Amino acid sequence: MYKAVAVLGICIGLVTGASAMMDATTYQIDRAFSSAEIQHAFRGVTGRFADYQGSFVYEPRHVEQSSIAWRLPIESLMVDNGWQSPSLKGSELFDVEAYPDIIFVSTRVQNYGSMLKVTGQLSMLGVTREVTFPVAVLGRGTHPESGLPIAGFETEFTIRLSDFNMNEKTNAAVILGDQIKFKLKMVGVGVPS
Repeated sequence: MYKAVAVLGICIGLVTGASAMMDATTYQIDRAFSSAEIQHAFRGVTGRFADYQGSFVYEPRHVEQSSIAWRLPIESLMVDNGWQSPSLKGSELFDVEAYPDIIFVSTRVQNYGSMLKVTGQLSMLGVTREVTFPVAVLGRGTHPESGLPIAGFETEFTIRLSDFNMNEKTNAAVILGDQIKFKLKMVGVGVPS
């Protein structure tokens, strides 16, 4: 089971066909102003993804038509303290050759008080699990130079490595601790229609 605690902040992804309404805007994540991290409580280290891809559709008046999808290439993961053991991306842990990406695709977005609640499928190490977390929209506006719409969001949620079979890899989840926290900041620029 997931301990999904979050403040995600957007509903991204690919909304099917013509279901998007007039006010719905499709945004492409701008890596220059976005960030994706994982934090490991036991080792006290933070890993940052240099590559972070995704898009989202945000419909503030009809949030059920909103969606989000993102992809984190494991090869781009860099750890702050310089710990770049080959085992990090090797078969003992993330196994980048067999499973190069961590992927999330939303299946449902709902109002949740002053925030949103996003449910979707998280895939890692060949395992896909459903996660649900609250989302806070940071803001929307217009890009001062391009005139395109912009929107910003962020999230924190915690997963158990053992839910993704990492404990089967030399008992890594037991040795390193079973939980990692995802911290994502997403700033998207509207895609011209």
